[in-house]
Amino acid sequence: MDSSLANESSDNIVISDNWVPRVGMEFDSMDHAWNFWLEYGGKMGFNVRKHYENKNKNGQVTSRRFLCSKESFRLSDKRDHLTTNPRAETRTGCMVRIGIIIIKPTGKYRVHEFVSEHNHVLHCPGTSYLLSSQRKITEVQAVEIKLADDYGIRPRAAHEFIGAHVGGSNNLVSFDTTFGTNKEHRPLGVFVGFNHFRETTVFGAILLYDETTESFKWLFETFLATHGNKHPKTIFTDQDIAMGKAIAEVMPKHQLSESFNKDLKGYLKCALDIMRFFKQFERVVGIKRQNETNNEFDSREKLPRIKMRRSPLLRQVGQIYTPNIFEAFQDEYDWSMAAYIKQPVEGQLRNEYRVAISDLETDNSIDKEYQVLSDPLTETISCSCKIFERLGILCAHALKVLDTMNIKLVPAKYILKRWTREARAETVQDISGRII
Repeated sequence: MDSSLANESSDNIVISDNWVPRVGMEFDSMDHAWNFWLEYGGKMGFNVRKHYENKNKNGQVTSRRFLCSKESFRLSDKRDHLTTNPRAETRTGCMVRIGIIIIKPTGKYRVHEFVSEHNHVLHCPGTSYLLSSQRKITEVQAVEIKLADDYGIRPRAAHEFIGAHVGGSNNLVSFDTTFGTNKEHRPLGVFVGFNHFRETTVFGAILLYDETTESFKWLFETFLATHGNKHPKTIFTDQDIAMGKAIAEVMPKHQLSESFNKDLKGYLKCALDIMRFFKQFERVVGIKRQNETNNEFDSREKLPRIKMRRSPLLRQVGQIYTPNIFEAFQDEYDWSMAAYIKQPVEGQLRNEYRVAISDLETDNSIDKEYQVLSDPLTETISCSCKIFERLGILCAHALKVLDTMNIKLVPAKYILKRWTREARAETVQDISGRII
């Protein structure tokens, strides 16, 4: 990955010469050189580690190399085929490194080698503090963690709190007013949606005075204004007539359905007064945001272990999709191995395929078939199962036809940015470094 692209994925870091390594740079000691590399890794968004060290007969260090922690690859294990849930891959063979050598006349150390181009996604400022090499705390923060421990907060959770403290619209939206604060009888409305890990995230909340059409209309207009008047493609709500009328006026494209806020409701107690309720609500939102930060960190730090390592298609999406999306895609790919294309029938179009999946578990002799339309010249494909339209990933039937057409990579148009590791960045790259 070009260093300029890597900088974009780290929220457009502005690089200044004073903290970027360069050949000829000097340090008073090897410890100073290591601390410099630590700081550089933290600002750029990658983990660091030490490599070899050479000493003279007096025990003095004469040369050393520091690396990106993703250097090399994990060694294969002959027991790997027995593992049902393999660990995520953290090594990518990254070549980023710095070489330090002693200057004999002065005893100082000089940079004689520096490689800057990473082959992986870098961390953004919001997740860099979670890197193991960046987990440093001051004496004051140590006291805060001790106090947190006294109140029952586990050390790792406390460290993440400290890290976040110092450093650190969606296509589909759900709105629900069934969060009650019973003491005041005021409805609490919460906007939630899916993030790029397919987990719920909170967009906003409001305490309403009443539930009239006019109140809801003002609410939805205000919500859109804060999101640049970008309308969600679908909005799920509870079955409220006044709300439905307001949405019809403000956001014509909507769908009334049972919303998906159950996980939030489980945290909130309706018997609290308004002030205590909102403190509890802020705590719940904080937990969800920290979980999203942790997921963002894991998606940038780890690559999934691919079941079929020689598949270029799985290798491609394994580097692009977030872990949850990749697992869903890999499951579809697994089913595509059991799919078969039925013989053409009279009247069938040239670019039409009838695809079914053989299910040995149910011994179903009449497998349900789906119609797949494709064009190898434009690399377009669609399936009557509509999984791509609903979930945003290609289905097993489409993957079977792509393989039949000898297309070994997912066409760029079928990789939705919102499901990728770079969902928050300006560009997304495929396995060959092409911007998609």
